[in-house]
Amino acid sequence: MTGFHRKPLTATALIAVCASLALPGGASAQIAEIVVTARKREENLQDVPISVSAFGDEQLQQQGLFNDNDVANFTVNFNTLPTTGRDYDRPVIRGMAAPTSRGEANASYFIDGIYVSTSIGAATTGAVERVEILRGPQSAQFGRATFSGAINYVTRQPTEDYTGRLKLRAGTHDDYETTGYFSGPIIDDTLLFLVSGSWSSYGGEWRNNLREDQAFNQPATSFLQNPPQQADRSRLGDEETRDLLLKLVWTPWEGGEFNFKYGYTEVDDGHWPSLVAPAGEPIEGLQPGDPRFGLNQPGTNGIFDTLNCWLPPAGRFPLPTGAPAPDEEPWWRTSGGDICGRLDANGWENRINLPDIRNGVTVAGGSFIPGTKPGLQKTLNRYLLEYRQGLGDWLLTYRGGANTEDFANAFDLDHTEARAVFGLFNFDFVKDDRDWSSELRLASPAELPVRGEVGAFYYDRNRSSTQRSIPGPQQVFLGNLGFPPDARRDIQNVAYIGSLAWDLAEQWRLDLEGRYAAEDVDFSGGNGCQSSETYYNFTPRISLTYKPTDDLRFYVQAANGDKPGDVNSEFFRGDVSLEFCEQAQQNTTDVTIEPEEQWTYEIGAKTQWWDRRIQANLAVFWIEWEKQSIFQVQ
Repeated sequence: MTGFHRKPLTATALIAVCASLALPGGASAQIAEIVVTARKREENLQDVPISVSAFGDEQLQQQGLFNDNDVANFTVNFNTLPTTGRDYDRPVIRGMAAPTSRGEANASYFIDGIYVSTSIGAATTGAVERVEILRGPQSAQFGRATFSGAINYVTRQPTEDYTGRLKLRAGTHDDYETTGYFSGPIIDDTLLFLVSGSWSSYGGEWRNNLREDQAFNQPATSFLQNPPQQADRSRLGDEETRDLLLKLVWTPWEGGEFNFKYGYTEVDDGHWPSLVAPAGEPIEGLQPGDPRFGLNQPGTNGIFDTLNCWLPPAGRFPLPTGAPAPDEEPWWRTSGGDICGRLDANGWENRINLPDIRNGVTVAGGSFIPGTKPGLQKTLNRYLLEYRQGLGDWLLTYRGGANTEDFANAFDLDHTEARAVFGLFNFDFVKDDRDWSSELRLASPAELPVRGEVGAFYYDRNRSSTQRSIPGPQQVFLGNLGFPPDARRDIQNVAYIGSLAWDLAEQWRLDLEGRYAAEDVDFSGGNGCQSSETYYNFTPRISLTYKPTDDLRFYVQAANGDKPGDVNSEFFRGDVSLEFCEQAQQNTTDVTIEPEEQWTYEIGAKTQWWDRRIQANLAVFWIEWEKQSIFQVQ
């Protein structure tokens, strides 16, 4: 059984230094001012007492940052890596990682301040005006699932003058992109528009190398009638994206402004590459008993323990003398093997059994399981309505957003050509995801020595998903060729927000921020088992800033983060009995995952030198992380 366990984590201390240099092209060459919305209002990057990295449109284009992976490669303390194609891309900020496919991420993505509940992998930067990477807990302002940080993509705004851009790109491996935008007034000073579109395609670097009659077909899988045995040389890792963005800005009266946005994205990707070593061909330099594999340590059940490594499949290289060969175990035949130590890529190839998925198979009794397209296809719709109204020197802001995603992914996850027992690692996965949020804020005049903001927030998400094995026991023995019942996850989050800024003296400022939230999580599994929990949390952030000169700022900060609670979804799978799940619920620690908690303590400096030609920022932080949820196989 797989599941989550709580585990305390010792405190962590790290240092991150970022520096920018503008070489003088003239006597007045300076680094341009960058405006960010790290605290849900526009501020100069250097004035915000938060560790922030920001990329403007010019930087994104000059450095060739076309997607989120590119941005992460240029950002200190920010990493992301898709694991199954352009999906499951979970951001890691300051090393605070989370399981790839279980629970919530520790950091989250936002587009124009609206939470992105699904993958950001298909997003492109063609219509992006700015990217902000906020390090440390952002729960006080951005809310749930910003336990270790937040990444906010800000799209381009309509302009008062007609302007536009067209960009074309072509590269090796059939790498093509066409993107452009056009913006201007419909009614001068009253109604402005922006339309942006892009198409990108990537052919992938790899081809499948499945040879004829190579697909594994042991007696245990003899319920298949004449399964596909042809070779496959199809492309792997190919991607195609179509993207459309429409924005309107309407100012019907003085002090009032409406912003409308609609975004559409369509993704059609092939199967991603999965490298394996050829069966029966040992990798050069690897010997039985090599300590890097843990094979020299006798373990339980006659099988040698592998420490943090998986035993490779039979034939990769021989077992130590006296170790029984587990060739008849399904896990042995279908595991690709994870290698520790230095990896030598010589002899590795892609060898994935895609014909079963593409063509379908006939099972015992003549039942036919129809084929489906390997890879990932999804359609996304994003909506935004924002209203800003000046009330004298006060500002009232409403922001509402909605997102929908229709998703399908068919893949072979065993990293080999094996035809796994009962479709152990071959999946056809579909999901339907809908969420919407609404936020209202009222801010006092910014010129007051003591100023503040209050607000309320509501979030609702409904997600249904199901997957079938290709082929699986339900299809074989029950004659059910369709998908099992959906698993559903419904989340409602209500929060109240407040902040206070106090100019203690000419050079000192104190910021107090906080959010109180209540979250309901309802989960219904494919086996009919249900769970319902409510979590309450208060997440404050306190910052003290000292500004001796216009070019020097120092701050200290304490911020609290709270990660949403969850359930152990393994108890709710369609192949787990309802009685077993309900019995496990009597001990809630087996089924319920408590919210994780952390405090980050940070000291930072934001500085500019040489008439603002050099900008150097420093952050030193200490993290105390408790109740960490981890994924473990038992």
